[in-house]
Amino acid sequence: RAATFTLVAEMLADGYYGDAQSVDAATLVTILHLRAKTKSRAATFTLVAEMLDERNRLLADVARADDYVVTDQLVSMLLAQMAENVAVRRVLDELLDAEGSEIHVRAADRYVTSDRPVTFATVVEAASRRGECAVGYRLAAVKDDRERNYGVVLNPPCASRVQLGPEDSVVVVALH
Repeated sequence: RAATFTLVAEMLADGYYGDAQSVDAATLVTILHLRAKTKSRAATFTLVAEMLDERNRLLADVARADDYVVTDQLVSMLLAQMAENVAVRRVLDELLDAEGSEIHVRAADRYVTSDRPVTFATVVEAASRRGECAVGYRLAAVKDDRERNYGVVLNPPCASRVQLGPEDSVVVVALH
């Protein structure tokens, strides 16, 4: 079995190339080059890229389901959330602060065994014992299925049942 590693690369559009379309074009070319360089290797990594023009985000979406492409629309959504509910600001401050809590996607076998279905409440309890807060899970079998949200299920009912396999993950907030 080939060795794999995970590299998280972050690319931020900085205006070096000029207008938004030129910056986004350079970002897209970089994404494609990185994907082409690793296609034949047994390596996985996640890209986080910023697009200045929301319309260009759709072009980058074809890169890979595990890649994240953000736009200034993300900032707008955060501001709208804080305007609607002031209490949300404390949560966002905690998550976005460099010293704050972090969101992780961790192997499901850290929390439950894969031989039988469990309620999500069981997953929450297992995460709690590790000082974490489970907020969802990701099913590897549908990780490339856009219609099924790439296998990501956030905030499921505690009574819902799920069978997590060895390739599945749990989404947790690691408290600080």
